[in-house]
Amino acid sequence: MPAALALTIFALAAAPCSRCAGPGYLGVSVRAAARGLEVLRVVEGGPCAAAGVRRGDVLSKLGGRRLRAVEDLDRGLAAAGDARRLALELWRGGRSVKLTVRTDRRPPAPSALAPSASPSPSLGARARTPSARELEAKVRALRDELAALRVLVERLRRARE
Repeated sequence: MPAALALTIFALAAAPCSRCAGPGYLGVSVRAAARGLEVLRVVEGGPCAAAGVRRGDVLSKLGGRRLRAVEDLDRGLAAAGDARRLALELWRGGRSVKLTVRTDRRPPAPSALAPSASPSPSLGARARTPSARELEAKVRALRDELAALRVLVERLRRARE
């Protein structure tokens, strides 16, 4: 196995994940930024999407706690305990915005063995081919996440030296 691949797999396994099962679920991918945590991706239909969080926003506080590192988001959710509504402060376009987000449990991952991976099988939704614009947006989001992973891998390399 190439060393770069092994480091990437290690980084993915070791990185704290604010989107994973745990004390709460917000439905965002983030990375550390100058003023807090930059939102790389907002999960459609997730708690942050419902609250109005957008890609590019910078999360600064959750439940009154400052957010400087991804770990702070996990700690904020853990500290909130069973609270289902949390105050969320963010920066958008140079302006401070205050929202309320309802935390949720992480939805189960779709099984590769399931007969249908439709996003809403209870509504009888049929799979459709995404448009070029939708695919381009997904590719941009994946590139952003890949960039964040590269930074993490580089930090791990430096820490090992």
